[in-house]
Amino acid sequence: MLCDSGQWGTVCDDGWDVDNARVVCRQLGYPGATTFRANAYYGQGTGNIWMDDVNCDGSETALSSCPFSGWDVSDCSHSEDVGVVCSTSGTVSDGDVRLVGGSSSYEGRVEVYHSGVWGTVCDDEFDNNEAEVVCRQLGYSTSQPKARGGAYYGQGSGTIWLDNVNCYGSESRLSHCNHNVWGSNDCGHGEDVGVECNDINLAVIIAISVTVPIVFIIIVVVTAVCVYLRYRRRGNMTATTVAYSGFQQPELQVSVGNKQTQPSSAAYPSPNSNTVTSHPGDCPPSYPMATGQAPAYPPQGNAHPFPHSGDAYPFGPQPGGVYSPPQPTGGYPPPS
Repeated sequence: MLCDSGQWGTVCDDGWDVDNARVVCRQLGYPGATTFRANAYYGQGTGNIWMDDVNCDGSETALSSCPFSGWDVSDCSHSEDVGVVCSTSGTVSDGDVRLVGGSSSYEGRVEVYHSGVWGTVCDDEFDNNEAEVVCRQLGYSTSQPKARGGAYYGQGSGTIWLDNVNCYGSESRLSHCNHNVWGSNDCGHGEDVGVECNDINLAVIIAISVTVPIVFIIIVVVTAVCVYLRYRRRGNMTATTVAYSGFQQPELQVSVGNKQTQPSSAAYPSPNSNTVTSHPGDCPPSYPMATGQAPAYPPQGNAHPFPHSGDAYPFGPQPGGVYSPPQPTGGYPPPS
């Protein structure tokens, strides 16, 4: 909106370019202009259309200082009200680039800042290597950039700063590439070059490339720890079960006839039957005993535990002739 004669009015977009936008932003106190928006992009205004066919060179301090058709002289409607996008970043440096006239911030006509003035770049020898450098300088992804020649995003105005630009593709700034002397060219604005970058910001790509591997490593480590603890716990339970089972294994098992019914860990005479228990793998003969009689336990001295002195203990005499079977808890007879 522009104020004249105490009334606010709009400006028509006819002939509007970034130089006009730059003057508006400067007048408002901003360091520069990013782009402009035509066709009532920000909505239609009301009242007078004060200016039309504005043609600034970009150096003016006020929009009213630029050439135009005259106050309140236009052939426009409010559907052609123009808008601008100003830059809020710090001071522009020599060699900075921007994209102008595209449908988004990551595409547009390439303009470069030099000696305090924004100018365009000629499309001679400008290809995707140069486009990659422009995208990198602006902080966009360098994946599959596209160079657009022939004023694809509209013709610029003012100085054509660069011509015959030749980059390797690895440079950080377009001004670091080989090119003609600043302002030396054989081009017209019909050859202004444009660039289309990938819309994924380079900082986002870096953040993703760093974060994803870290998250993956964390998941792998946590999974490995969980598996280790699970199998360790399972191993402890198995060991406990085996120890418990060994403790509970009975020490005496009864044999019927000469056939062992279950394995045992020791052999004792049975006080209530005419059979004896046996050690695993052994099937000794039964030894008859007087009903209701049981040998003294434990045997005294060199006494043999069997009633017939000629019979041999299934395992043979113990060293020294003394029989020393394990002492079960609770006295004799041992628990059945």
